Amino acid sequence: MGEMHSDKMKRHRTKMSTMVLKYARSDTTTLYSIGAGPKEEWFAMLKKRPSLKVFGCEPDPRTYAQIEEAFPGTLWPVAIAKTPEAALNLFGSYQETSRFVPRGGCYTNRETLTIEAWTLDEFDVRCGAPNGIILWMDIEGMELEALQTGTTLLMSGRVHVINVEARSTPLAPGACTEDDVTQLLERCGYDLKKRYNNQHTHWDVIYMPRAKDSQ
Repeated sequence: MGEMHSDKMKRHRTKMSTMVLKYARSDTTTLYSIGAGPKEEWFAMLKKRPSLKVFGCEPDPRTYAQIEEAFPGTLWPVAIAKTPEAALNLFGSYQETSRFVPRGGCYTNRETLTIEAWTLDEFDVRCGAPNGIILWMDIEGMELEALQTGTTLLMSGRVHVINVEARSTPLAPGACTEDDVTQLLERCGYDLKKRYNNQHTHWDVIYMPRAKDSQ
């Protein structure tokens, strides 16, 4: 019984990790994993679409060291932000990272580091500015700022599908919500297509370029 439950959970995690591929066109060639993290969505996606070229960034030095060897492409130890440097909070109690200090007392043993940061447009240039991109973002409330630094990329027509982790209320003061991200992406020509993977406090949202005849 335990094995059946475990297999079911594995299938569910794979389905959630690869949901974005259902919305990716056949000529989608590249995955940008912003906040590559330890959850390895990039690994699940690559299993289903082995031809994907993968580029990522992970600013937490602990997580970067953990996944660097296994990462199936180019991985940089940087954040995506408006400034060349950014403050990053590392929470030892939860092995989590945030540019913000979340509400509540469960985040303890905080250490703050100053890390290198690039804009999303700079990240794109360093990746060679390919066509046919899946833009995957899991950066704990910093999605709006990161997207604001990538308007050249977003307006280029080269991003085929976007996946972000979202919340209805800010994770912490200054963090963004789903509405903030949706408003920006709508101005850049993307529409919300699907919400999924509901974790009560947060979920994933998929955006796709607006059809030309509806613009």
